[in-house]
Amino acid sequence: MMTVAKRTPKYVAKARSLIESSANKPTVKRCNVLAVLLSTTKPLSAYELTDRYNKRYTESIIAASVYRILDWLTQAGVAYRLNILNKFIACQQRPSTQQLSIFIVCKNCQKTIQKRAPNTLVHPIYERVSEANYCDILPHIELTGVCEQCAHISHQKENVIE
Repeated sequence: MMTVAKRTPKYVAKARSLIESSANKPTVKRCNVLAVLLSTTKPLSAYELTDRYNKRYTESIIAASVYRILDWLTQAGVAYRLNILNKFIACQQRPSTQQLSIFIVCKNCQKTIQKRAPNTLVHPIYERVSEANYCDILPHIELTGVCEQCAHISHQKENVIE
């Protein structure tokens, strides 16, 4: 997996080109909020994002503006709202409106990774959704588990106790 620092500039450029094609043009604050989201592998609440933004940039921002920007970024397909955490994360893969993503969230540390769902899974899901006469389905699935690092720490603790 690419590190955050290595993917940020390239991703921001790709994300910016995607969102520039929308009716609402990206602003400096929108791009900065996206950059803050990209600086972590953990989802952030709007208030956590506001705090990080205000520490990082000279021009401050308020939480209400962050909420509006997050709404805009999610509609543009470059950020996701993870319902299980009520937090937001930048799309970790190439921005795409055509792809179903699977987010795997560590229930201990909240580290989150994004995987693309294989077509063998996507097509049957969308067929079932269509059969049920639903539309506007969220373009992602959220799963929880324990990441390798947290499992390792837990295993070490168990060995110390025994």
